[in-house]
Amino acid sequence: MATKKAEQVTTAAAAAAHAARQALAAVRDSEQELRSRHAALVVERRATEAALRDRAGVLADVDRLVDEVGERWLALRAQTIADHVSGALRESATRAELRRQRPALPDFGPLNLEALCALAPDSVRHQLRAAVDGLAEKNFGLPEDGRSARLAELDAEVAAVERDHEALVVAASEAGLELRHLDTTASRLRAEREAAEREAELARQREFERRVAAGEDRFKVERELFPPPPLRSAVVPVGFR
Repeated sequence: MATKKAEQVTTAAAAAAHAARQALAAVRDSEQELRSRHAALVVERRATEAALRDRAGVLADVDRLVDEVGERWLALRAQTIADHVSGALRESATRAELRRQRPALPDFGPLNLEALCALAPDSVRHQLRAAVDGLAEKNFGLPEDGRSARLAELDAEVAAVERDHEALVVAASEAGLELRHLDTTASRLRAEREAAEREAELARQREFERRVAAGEDRFKVERELFPPPPLRSAVVPVGFR
């Protein structure tokens, strides 16, 4: 009878150990699933934020920029153009007198893209739009309003995963299983701890000033509120004892 009971106890212990191992594996699997999901969301968010605008938005920007650059180029040179075309008065090179020049077009030298936006905007616009249209769709992202909405969704999903992962880590720790926080959570917890320590230090300083102002002994209050750290016991090498 005793042998049979001992076998039952052993079987029950083995079953309990097996169940514990399964539970432990399930917790670790859940932790890894949340960690992988968090990493994937972070990658998607970065890609969404860094992506180009949608094709239509880029083409609209091409049209807008060609017009803006061309208008600015002409505005800066409008007076020069008018002077040359109207035949402005110029001082003679040989005599100190003013002479009206023959009407002529100004020579702006080699023309860059800004000049072409002003002087041949339709051609520039056509070529730039053709270059953009030649890109594959994968090179473009969401429209600006769609990008903002998707980033907000991703931020909410990331925050939810971080909360679930932190709750799992805390619950596992209470059960004796140590799991590592996500880097973002660890950074936040460290910042919160440091902020609390700074606030506690400020509170002690305010209390110190209040009590000293009330007439208490300065050194006594200082020892009470700011005690020195405990001395570490020195470890003396065996040969020097």
